[in-house]
Amino acid sequence: MEDGSPIPSTGASARRRWAALAATAGLPVAAGILYRVPPTEGSLYPPCLFHLLTGLHCPGCGTTRCLHALLHGDLHQAAAYNVLTLCLVPPLLFWAARAWWAALADRPVRPRPLPGWTFWVLLVVVAAFAVLRNLPFAPFRVLAPHAL
Repeated sequence: MEDGSPIPSTGASARRRWAALAATAGLPVAAGILYRVPPTEGSLYPPCLFHLLTGLHCPGCGTTRCLHALLHGDLHQAAAYNVLTLCLVPPLLFWAARAWWAALADRPVRPRPLPGWTFWVLLVVVAAFAVLRNLPFAPFRVLAPHAL
């Protein structure tokens, strides 16, 4: 459209727009299913393979239950299931909203530059969380997914 022609955009631009529209339709459906169907034993959600094989909790263990509790407005229970997920939801939602808006507006997402150490800090936090939540004594025991 830069040349002034009335032909709709094609290629990467159209794919971005379709992906944004699919997310617009798909996310509420996924959230509705997660809201209605609790993630319990034998439900439609897959179990954590790492936990099944090792008996240990990976950094993501409890995420589905955390999001289910969050959709029901239970912040305390969401934190009991996976506090790391709870802390990462707001920045991830912000990032997703920016990408969605840029795709619908047919503009590329212009990432804000982060300091080089950001990745390493996040990696250390996730690794520390993975180790600490598997320690069998207080106060770390509360980091493992549990019901209140």
